[in-house]
Amino acid sequence: MTTSKQVIKWLTALAVLLSLASSPLYAKSDLAIAPTIITLADNQVLAVYYFHGNVRCHSCKQIEALTRDAIEQAYSPQLQAGQVNLTMANLEADGNAHYIADFQLITRSVVIAVEEADQIVEYHRLDGVWQLYNQPQQFTNYIYQQIGSLIGEPQTQLPG
Repeated sequence: MTTSKQVIKWLTALAVLLSLASSPLYAKSDLAIAPTIITLADNQVLAVYYFHGNVRCHSCKQIEALTRDAIEQAYSPQLQAGQVNLTMANLEADGNAHYIADFQLITRSVVIAVEEADQIVEYHRLDGVWQLYNQPQQFTNYIYQQIGSLIGEPQTQLPG
């Protein structure tokens, strides 16, 4: 597929996702949700990816910043210990096209995955970030809820 066809495909998918932004699919709460405690097997890692392209809009940059903030705020010790990996990847860079098939990406997105020996065990594609990028607390809550769902740990709301 040519680059221009890929760009058109991505822009079409982005337009669909942005049109969904007017109809909320996720519970909105101003209360903070406690991040999930990461409890994986010794040989497993929680991988958090933000996928972008060469051209980046304000919304894309906001999603990256909020993702980075949520993960670094909650999982700094695990990041330093290598139990959590945070990767910002340009899908248009050489060698990164495989992520589109690996995670069945339809647009730029956040993906969380449990990986073992560099193999994907399970993943969640977080397309809901497009609805929440302008609501920082709800965005962070969504990230934490999805991590909890992926690794089977419930979250509780913190007084806000």
